[in-house]
Amino acid sequence: MEAIVTDSLSGSDPARGSIAVRPARSRQPFARLPTTASGNKLVARWDSDSFPSGTYEFSATGYDAAGNATSSERRANG
Repeated sequence: MEAIVTDSLSGSDPARGSIAVRPARSRQPFARLPTTASGNKLVARWDSDSFPSGTYEFSATGYDAAGNATSSERRANG
């Protein structure tokens, strides 16, 4: 999966960020997935076979060049 990181003021930090997963509608903390940050894109692979059957939600956290972080659980299409 991919997440695009943008910051029009200071620019995105191309070396930092993460994508994480947890069971949907749970209060469990998100578990980070191995994530590669390159340019303005975060890329992670999720091996769904290693997780119990069910519905999951994902969170992407990106950083700007100033070190500020923001996270989103929204998909690009809503």
